[in-house]
Amino acid sequence: MKAGIFRAVANFYSQYVDYPLDTLVPRERKIIHSKVRDSGKLCALCAVALGDSLLISARKEIVPAAEQIADTLGCPGNIIAPAVCDQLLSVCSRILSEPDRLCYYSGVKLYCDQETFKRAVDRNVRKVNQADMSGIMKRFYTYTKPDDAECIEAALAGDCAFAYFLDDEPVSFCTTHHGYMSDRIGNLCVQGTLEQHRCRGYGKATASATTDNILRQGRIPVWGTSIDNIASIKTAKAIGYQVFCYVLEIRHR
Repeated sequence: MKAGIFRAVANFYSQYVDYPLDTLVPRERKIIHSKVRDSGKLCALCAVALGDSLLISARKEIVPAAEQIADTLGCPGNIIAPAVCDQLLSVCSRILSEPDRLCYYSGVKLYCDQETFKRAVDRNVRKVNQADMSGIMKRFYTYTKPDDAECIEAALAGDCAFAYFLDDEPVSFCTTHHGYMSDRIGNLCVQGTLEQHRCRGYGKATASATTDNILRQGRIPVWGTSIDNIASIKTAKAIGYQVFCYVLEIRHR
């Protein structure tokens, strides 16, 4: 990975841990108290395994226990092992006296560049326009979060919303999240493929078109998904995405 790409992607994911990830040195294990987590508005703990380094950002009262667990990890990537996730969840629930309110999320963050990108061209994929919006919202947003419409509008304005169409109906959709570092990073929002049309390469083609467009804009595409979403990870890697880091969050339900 080129140094400039590493710094940009590291800076982007640093927002999750409230610490500059590009300053970690090889084999470093750093556990920090993040004051922004003490309010309870953010997840109680966030851990990032970046290569052979580990960063854990946590509420003050959790830090000592996190340090003890980090010492027993072995490989930093083990932070997303189910047994470790369960252990951290149990510890955080006990320390914060919230046994039924916390859960964990483990995921992988990937990136792509011009050298790794593998284009998957399909004539049924095209940019989404305003006329497609109602069909997109109906099929891919069964419930709408407050920022969904804004995200889609921003993606449309930046030509970063693509769909796979069959008989003029969208069956797969991919856009980008709008927000932090959008001028440098294209954070894919992969809404996926309608169930009856899966396993036919439609999602791959749609994500490829979105990725291609981000690269043409001079930005870096990134893709985040749950570690259990094997299909999403497989699709990302099929079009050239590489693992950047693994993430664990202990957060409120």
